Parts: sequence; C-alpha cells; structure tokens
Amino acid sequence: MHNKNSDLFDVRLDNVSKIFGKQYAVRDLTLSIYKGEFFTLLGPSGSGKSTVLRMIAGFEEPTSGVIYLGGEDVTHVSPNRRPTSTVFQNYALFPHMNVAKNVEFGLMVRGIPKSQRSKQVSEMLEVVQLGDKAERNVRTLSGGEQQRVALARSIITQPTVLLLDESLGALDEKLRKEMQSELKRLQREVGITFLYVTHVQEEALSMSDRIGILAAGRLEQVGTPEDIYYRPRTRFVADFIGGANLLTGIGRRVDDHRVEVRIGEMKLHVDQASATIHEGNEVVICIRPEKISLGPAAVGMENQMAGSIEAELFKGVAYQYQVRLSIGHQIRAQVPARIEGSEVLVGWNSSDAIIVE
Repeated sequence: MHNKNSDLFDVRLDNVSKIFGKQYAVRDLTLSIYKGEFFTLLGPSGSGKSTVLRMIAGFEEPTSGVIYLGGEDVTHVSPNRRPTSTVFQNYALFPHMNVAKNVEFGLMVRGIPKSQRSKQVSEMLEVVQLGDKAERNVRTLSGGEQQRVALARSIITQPTVLLLDESLGALDEKLRKEMQSELKRLQREVGITFLYVTHVQEEALSMSDRIGILAAGRLEQVGTPEDIYYRPRTRFVADFIGGANLLTGIGRRVDDHRVEVRIGEMKLHVDQASATIHEGNEVVICIRPEKISLGPAAVGMENQMAGSIEAELFKGVAYQYQVRLSIGHQIRAQVPARIEGSEVLVGWNSSDAIIVE
C-alpha cells in the first residue's frame, strides 16, 4: 500500500509497538522522518531506540503498528528487500578484503557490471576521502578510516535510508568529534536520509536536523536541537539534555504572558504564554545552568535570591557551581569566571526559565 505522505517522508511509523515476553520495548510510537533529513533517536540505555532501528531495518517485526519506507508499507517485508542500509558500531568489515573490495561488495551482490562497479567505487572513495587507500587492507586502517569504509559500503548501494546504530561508539573522544563533522558533511553531500541512534547528547545536538527523545519505549519529544535544549516539554527531556535545574512550586497565571510560581515564601516569574496553568496546582520550572548568574549582584534579573556555594568544578571554558538556595533547593550554575567567596546572589531572567510537564 502506498502512503499519501511519501512525497514528504522517507520513514513513517504509525502506532508501532514491540513487546518482548510481557515487556514493552517500544510503545505506540508514531514518528515521521523527512526526505534528506539527519534524524537522531536519542535516549538512555534500554529506552528502545535500537529496537526501533531494528524494526525499520526489518531485523525485528513490530508486535503492532505499521512501518512505511519511501511511502511503501514494509512492516512484513524482509530486510534484504527494504531500501535501507545499516552501519553498526563494530563496522562489520570483511578483514580479508582491501578497502575497494569492501566498498564494492554491495554492488556485486546486486549484480552491477564490473565496469560500472569500479567507477562507482572510485567516486565513493573520493566522497569519503579515502581515494588514496583503495588497495589498503582494512585491518591496517585507523578507527576513523574503518568507519568511512563502512559508510561508503552502505551508501554506495543508494539506500533510501541509512541506519546508524551507535556507529561512533568505538572511537576515542577526539576522533569521535571529527567524525561527527564528517558524518554531517557526508549526509549533506550524498543527500540520503540518515537515522542515527545514540545515547550521547552532544552527538545528537551537534549533528541532527531533528531529534526524537525516547524514554522507556515512548517518544517524549521531537524537535530541532535548539527546541530540545531550550524548550524541553517534559521533566525527563529537561533533565536528560544538559542537566537542567528543576524547581517545583505552586503556579498562578498573572497575565497572558507571565506565570508566577511560589516556592515557600519566594515568588518566581516565568514568561510563558503557552503553559496551561491551573491555579493552585504544582508546576515545574526548568532553568539551564548557563542561564544562571552568580555574584554579589544580579542586576536587572527578575528572579533573585541568596545562595551558598557548596561545590566548584572547573570545566575548561567555564566554572560549574553547586549552590544551595535560600529556599532550600540545590541548583547547578555555569559561569565564565571563578567566584570568590561562598555567599552569592543567584539570579535569572523570567524569559530564561520554562515550565515543563
């Protein structure tokens, strides 16, 4: 069956669930991924993200729901007949073959004539910047070079969707950051839809057009990296991405644009027209550590209170402080310069806080 949204989306999941035994790994997942998009599924271990990827690839069959690829229902189609290719964390390269033969393998399986294969392999190796290593055995390559071979082998078959399962996980930190830039460049150049799965927040934020946050098999939020970071919808997303500060109080809408939140005797303000506030009910405020000011004065900031520094952590580009507020809560603040003394005034703007579910 052809899907009416095939002109917009390369991947669509409608109410997809997967149960192992009596346990839901994925529950009622509905998700659409645009053509040519770099989309990342992000979540902690056990959140169901790899199960989602395996269902899209055809390695697992959903317990319920429908999966569309390129507008076609592939829910019960075998993996080899789906327009996908998968890059795994261990790359799964053929150790007895050189670089060119590894990249050529998928074309050979598809029966592409040798003359065409050679030309396509040469062009693809240039794209992944391995043109001078065609004859090298893959065992002699660095981790980053092996990663590029795996990508080239997967992309050369021109899949509709390239699936990447924690595929930077085996690299050291420096190489990992280099490959993040490389993956983004490669995706833009080849124009294929990438679906990347990871538990590393920084990876998702730096590479993705959009991110889907999974928790316990449920989709918590989908949005751009900026949306996910600055406008989290739930406590889980706020805490999981960047370790936001969460403060609970009693909410009251002051006007169309402002909410007042009372925590003990302290009244805090949040600029948020969209939040649904039932007066007298509990609400949760989210404030990012880098939005908090510390010092002898927090000039012009609507929300101010006394605090006491309990711990300091130097992070290279900034100092991170654990601060005990006068209302009893502990928060994290990240500031560019070292704070002298332990007693501080803590402040943040009402526009820098957000109410989450």
